[in-house]
Amino acid sequence: MPIRVPGEPAMQGLQIEQDVEMGYRTSVVVPEDFDAGPVILRFEGVYSFARVWVNGKFAGEHLGGFTRFEFDVTDHIRVGESNLIAVGVTDRSDSVSTASSYAGHAIGGILRPVFLVHVPEVHLTRFHVSTPVDDPEAGDARLVLDLEVPCSASSASVGLELRDPDGQLVDLGEGRQLELAPTGQGHVAVALSAVSLWSDEAPHLYELIVTVEGETLVTYRQKVGFRSIEVVGNELLVNGRSVLLRGVNRHDIHPELGRASDGTLERIDLELLQQANVNFVRTSHYPPHPALLEAADELGIYVEVENGVCWAGQFGWPATQDDPHHSPEYLGPLAEMVERDRNHPSVIIWSIGNESTWGENFRRSYDLVAAADPSRPVIMSFAGGPEDILSSHYPAYGDDLGSDSKPMLHDEVVHLPVYQSGDLRRDPGIHADWAGSIDDFMNRLRRADGGLGVAIWGGIDEQFHLPSRTSGFGPWGVVDVWRRRKPEWWALRRAYSPIRVEHDPERTVAGPVREITLHNDHVFADLSDFAIVWKDANGTESREALPSIAPRGTGTLVIPPNVDHADFRFETASGQIIDHHQLPGTPPAADRRIPLSSPPRWSHDADRIVIGGDDGPFTIIIDARTGEIIRGEAGGRTLLTGGPSLHAPGVDLETWEPTAVTIADAEHTVQVSIGGRSGPFDVQITIAADAAGLLGIAYDAQAAPGAVDGRITEIGLVLALTADAAATTWESDSHDGIPSDGYLGRLRGQATRNSLPDPGQFGDERVSWNDVVTGSIDRSNVDGWSRDFRARRDGVLRQRVTGPDGAGIEFNADGAVGTRLFPSREILHPGDPGLELDGEWEYRVVDGGLNQGSVGLADHRCDQPGGAAVIRFHGSGIDCIGALGPDLGLVNITLDGELVAADVDLFSPVDCSGHAIYTVGGLPEAEHEVRIEVTGRGNRASRGAGVRLQSAEVFSAQPETHLAVLSRSNYPVSGSFDWFDPSVAETGVDGVEAHGTFTIRLLGPDR
Repeated sequence: MPIRVPGEPAMQGLQIEQDVEMGYRTSVVVPEDFDAGPVILRFEGVYSFARVWVNGKFAGEHLGGFTRFEFDVTDHIRVGESNLIAVGVTDRSDSVSTASSYAGHAIGGILRPVFLVHVPEVHLTRFHVSTPVDDPEAGDARLVLDLEVPCSASSASVGLELRDPDGQLVDLGEGRQLELAPTGQGHVAVALSAVSLWSDEAPHLYELIVTVEGETLVTYRQKVGFRSIEVVGNELLVNGRSVLLRGVNRHDIHPELGRASDGTLERIDLELLQQANVNFVRTSHYPPHPALLEAADELGIYVEVENGVCWAGQFGWPATQDDPHHSPEYLGPLAEMVERDRNHPSVIIWSIGNESTWGENFRRSYDLVAAADPSRPVIMSFAGGPEDILSSHYPAYGDDLGSDSKPMLHDEVVHLPVYQSGDLRRDPGIHADWAGSIDDFMNRLRRADGGLGVAIWGGIDEQFHLPSRTSGFGPWGVVDVWRRRKPEWWALRRAYSPIRVEHDPERTVAGPVREITLHNDHVFADLSDFAIVWKDANGTESREALPSIAPRGTGTLVIPPNVDHADFRFETASGQIIDHHQLPGTPPAADRRIPLSSPPRWSHDADRIVIGGDDGPFTIIIDARTGEIIRGEAGGRTLLTGGPSLHAPGVDLETWEPTAVTIADAEHTVQVSIGGRSGPFDVQITIAADAAGLLGIAYDAQAAPGAVDGRITEIGLVLALTADAAATTWESDSHDGIPSDGYLGRLRGQATRNSLPDPGQFGDERVSWNDVVTGSIDRSNVDGWSRDFRARRDGVLRQRVTGPDGAGIEFNADGAVGTRLFPSREILHPGDPGLELDGEWEYRVVDGGLNQGSVGLADHRCDQPGGAAVIRFHGSGIDCIGALGPDLGLVNITLDGELVAADVDLFSPVDCSGHAIYTVGGLPEAEHEVRIEVTGRGNRASRGAGVRLQSAEVFSAQPETHLAVLSRSNYPVSGSFDWFDPSVAETGVDGVEAHGTFTIRLLGPDR
């Protein structure tokens, strides 16, 4: 059958099995002018073992996956005729790259382009360029070339030409001609002065033109960047100056080709990353497509190129690091990597492998690179041998991020939120919380002596949309697979900005002169090379040059008097935005207008409290026994349907036990006082209503030390609104806002409830990632609500939640509480009517922690083949909540008696409780049954074959909108795993206290 090359076969619906060879065939008509000189068949990357035939003749074999290899097929082809090329590809399960494992499926295939190349008899077989810089300040440098032609062509004439970045010819003196030795080798070193150096801030590229003349004139063109790389003590110097690497880890990932690459996305990726102030990319965990390095040279991105060796002797993988049988796969692709990529100025670090145990094969790898290219330092991503740069992965919070001996590169850290499945399902705003993680890490790194830099995990979502399922570890990128910016992209741009703002409210908001402190983190550029664009209260923009502040210097910026809320952005000379700030002004007072002279009328009987009435602007009906609002009306519309009640996800609040519900007139309001107990909490709530329908609500909740077990994710009150409440606008307070509409944590904005279809186009941001339905594992798609509507808003001053006709509520506060909107649902636990467990199930309580979705979950586990959970529910959709984990296996899922998902894989390298292991929506609003059955099988990486189930969340087609008013949320500043700030990870050991005040105004239609 036809297959796209390059492209993953599995992405095209072909069944790929490891250790089973699959065959490719194609026919190529070779032009008649290929008869003079060698013909080369070149592959840019085949995973992982390839055998090649041309016209039935064996051409050769290759073991690797992501590096260029080629065969001389001159004697195999038929010029002027059709030629059959056959390739046998085996995805070997013992590959030291383990690339299929971390892709979650067999990726075997021809992953990069294939070329048939004709070269003249006289041609270059070696072309090495280096550009040592002797005096960076003066621009004194050398152009050093090592060339080689076949020894039979040693009499060939070799000429050199160099053109500067403006295209002008550079005088090479006697270096214009190169003499070849009888062996065909040639060496030349040309001293140059006043050259324009290459760096991330000024990627000046020269063009080197080499002509080799034998019977035929052959011309080679090579982009050259003059720059020096050296390690001095605990610093890495570029052109003599210490640099700070602000980076990401990048995988090859294409929504249609999978792990394959045709070279079209590499520049797109680097441009997106550079716009987020990224100046460094680690090519995890294999060499990239050559197009990435070409783009990095032109754009000015430093690159760590990594050999395809991963997890040797770690995480249960075989200890191949000392096994001579595997030496060829360590050393062969490594040599190919260095040979292919050495001429790129962007490549500043060679990596010999990822997260592995040091051994003899790594020692030989280090020696190979050090001998082949001593101009660049070598790293291994886990410390162990004589590497030139120390590698750090996921240090514990508070650890020293520097080093006294060598530069310390944190080349995998500050993991984007993905494993916190339950947290993310509950609150998409965690994507904005990550801003605190990267900002905190960068502040620590800048102060760390010997801290070279950081590469966050990761750059792009790692998701393969196979025909039958979505594979990959998860949506851990700052952009998704369609290259849409995610909220973390804006957070990264802020944290990585080389122009940093130090915001002091006393100097920014108050006083006749308002000032901001600026830090210039550039290594080479003065701030006067950049501009600031101010926006005044009317939206009018003005542009001016920034003050002169030297590299690594600090200065002051004065805020113009007409910029009342300090909206400004920094730009390059070409207009590219470096960062955009929106500092809050003096917070406006909450809407507490002067009430009428007397309280509203009210009535009270044994069942109900009624405030207002049919002939007034509003009516509030409260249950006289529980204190819960039964109904809140305005303008003839029902707007409130429940609450206020305590809200503390993950804590068993049990049944509300009221102790007192009283009502009395105050000076201008009627006050309802509600007291009671909810689980471990003593709760006091006061509702004060004035005659215009403004409700003032105050709450206080207390739990004794030790009464709450586990992490407190968030706590506050919740109010139930109607199902019509589908749009929201808000204004909030924050110490420093990111104003983009794509950032979930922006200070002000608007959002609608319903998510939109995924347009599935590269870079199409007409539909924001915040609003689109995607296959990310951090999303529950049953309700179809957008992330932007559901995300938590911190420091809220005012917010409206309304229906299509404007009816709804207006929330006002003083910036001390947050809000979050979410759909109503019925939650079923094992043992509840409707959720039955068949077979042998073990009960336990989930302890919680950073990677858990919640705390206090009733976790049930079954390892018995045929054991099943049967969930019967009435609704239009369901989330079956359980766990992913390193010891879980494959399950089959039936819906209403029909198999809908076979061999659903519950494996994850880390424990992810609170994960939606099966989700379905859009069902008829009726009775349904879901069965989750243990198969007794697991994937190769899993230590077991069980299933863990915790609950089921049942949705209706039109769920009510719930508004949570949060005293605080406790998502830790984190880099995932164990890197988090314990000061914000409240556990309840010392007791829990929550309180807040706010007002609610009921809005009739078109208010």
